[in-house]
Amino acid sequence: MLDAVRRAQDTSKALTIQDPTYHTLTFEEVFRLATLGGSQALSMDEQTGNFEEGKDFDALRVNVAAPHGPIDLFQNEGPRVLLEKFLNLGDDRNITEVYVAGRRVVPVQ
Repeated sequence: MLDAVRRAQDTSKALTIQDPTYHTLTFEEVFRLATLGGSQALSMDEQTGNFEEGKDFDALRVNVAAPHGPIDLFQNEGPRVLLEKFLNLGDDRNITEVYVAGRRVVPVQ
């Protein structure tokens, strides 16, 4: 998912270089495309794609301050900035848990 988010952002920026009237996608828009947008494309948005009650819980638990991780942190950075940093810089060192359909699959229980 991180690679898809990054490539979508890069492509959007490249389109803006080619056509200055093109609106570059924000990281929030790209994140939505990768989550709820992906489930909508697969006609699974009634089952997954966000954290609405009754939907499958598919999620990553992320530690942006992981030891030896790729993200530099500064004081007073809010959740929006931390999410943007994770989407742009994060990798497997930042992922502490993975949940699929409500079941923790990483680390294995």
